[in-house]
Amino acid sequence: MTLKELKILQQFCSTDKWHAIKNILAWLENVEIVEEVKGTRTNQQNNALHKDCALIAEKLNEAGKDWKAIIKEGIDIPVTKDSVKRLLWYPTMKVMYGHESTTQLKKVEEIDAIHETIMRRLMEAHYIEWHDFPHDPDKQKEEMGGYKTNAGNSKGYEYPEYQPVTGLE
Repeated sequence: MTLKELKILQQFCSTDKWHAIKNILAWLENVEIVEEVKGTRTNQQNNALHKDCALIAEKLNEAGKDWKAIIKEGIDIPVTKDSVKRLLWYPTMKVMYGHESTTQLKKVEEIDAIHETIMRRLMEAHYIEWHDFPHDPDKQKEEMGGYKTNAGNSKGYEYPEYQPVTGLE
């Protein structure tokens, strides 16, 4: 719901009940339904993307590389997590998928493909050691509907161990 739509509904509700219902029903007839985009990256994947950028920056810095050596001529720009995201990740994402924001990335397939493209180029041109995209295996299983874990559980809940159902033969 947009802020404009919220204000319209609030305005309708400020009138008497009969007019509010009548106005809402009339308004709903003209509301445009927008499909929810599913399969975009999760908060955990966003954190992993930032971790990946930090790992790439660390490896480039350890190799004595700066942006002048990688993509920009004549300007010494330090390699940081944010500069990796702005100067490597975003341009690669735009060329490969046409996305303007990482929030539009599809889970796993697009994120991994961008990571692999960047790492392959850095390995070939700058001899940077390969690393896999950071994944939290417990979180991944949970998101795929496998089971809940208590890893990183700030409330300290203990989830029961999986017990297979028996006696169904």
